[in-house]
Amino acid sequence: MLKHVIIGNGPAGIEAARTIRTIHEDDEIVVLSDEAHISYSRFLLPDYIAGRIPLERLWLQSESYYREAKIELRLRTKVASVHSAGNSVTTADGERMEFDQLLIACGGKPKLPDINGIAESGALTLKTLADAQNILSRVKARASVLVLGRDLIGVEMARAFCQMGTRVTYIAWENELLPNIIDPATAEELSDKMRAAGVKMVLGEEILRMKSTNGTVSVDVAGKTLSADVLVVAVGMEPSLDSLNDSGIMVGSGVTTDERLRTNKANIYAAGDVAEIYDPRVHKRKLLFGWKNANEQGRIAGANMCGEDREFEIKYAPGVKQIFGVDVRHRWK
Repeated sequence: MLKHVIIGNGPAGIEAARTIRTIHEDDEIVVLSDEAHISYSRFLLPDYIAGRIPLERLWLQSESYYREAKIELRLRTKVASVHSAGNSVTTADGERMEFDQLLIACGGKPKLPDINGIAESGALTLKTLADAQNILSRVKARASVLVLGRDLIGVEMARAFCQMGTRVTYIAWENELLPNIIDPATAEELSDKMRAAGVKMVLGEEILRMKSTNGTVSVDVAGKTLSADVLVVAVGMEPSLDSLNDSGIMVGSGVTTDERLRTNKANIYAAGDVAEIYDPRVHKRKLLFGWKNANEQGRIAGANMCGEDREFEIKYAPGVKQIFGVDVRHRWK
């Protein structure tokens, strides 16, 4: 009987745990999560913020699922360090836990761009339910919000704030909305829908500095200053690698893996937003963000942790146009 430790309770972590339990009924599975909640849908957080869905709609699993599947879920448990030579992890509370197989699936964290004053601006980001609840406590109806966006979360946050009745200004460096995600025609139509909903669009402007004064956030762009009650930054994600310093595990932009999601240590795997996966077609490793990739990688990693030999195949797509099967343009109604 093996002991599998999984860092992270997102789509990669929970799918790996489910796969391991399906293959090996009696293996020990421990999932460590630094969050306070069971697995939930991050894509629904903007709708939760907007008040369109209740908290209960976010959950992807029930608490009873973990018990029935004999998966030990440890919430509020942050992994401080990984010791590959000793096959163990140490939590922030100092607990040392040994493993036979380890999956690193701790996901990513929101990027903060290198802009003068951003650290002091009080900028908010969205990744976790705790982030969403913090935003809700700060953004009230009839407030004003600046959204600095470069990804779909930024567009979704602008939509959520509009539905709350706030005044929204959307700022981006590029002249076109989401140029690396959607095609130009979709971008133009989406921009028109955002403007029709009341969003002030500021595209293609250099962002010079940010500051917060007496509860008001201001952003200086070429030749003018934009002000609001709250600033939200959504410009993408980067892997969470803080626990891997001196771990002996190879990292690049993310945790370095082969096609089987195995790291340079034979019994340690990585999956989801934290993993940098080898693509044999271009002979390079790359980061693949998103729920679908994380879910599939968790399934592959979990199977390989049980002794199977599966490869993750990178699937190329022309770009993301839908969220939960709904065209991003049609979500603005």
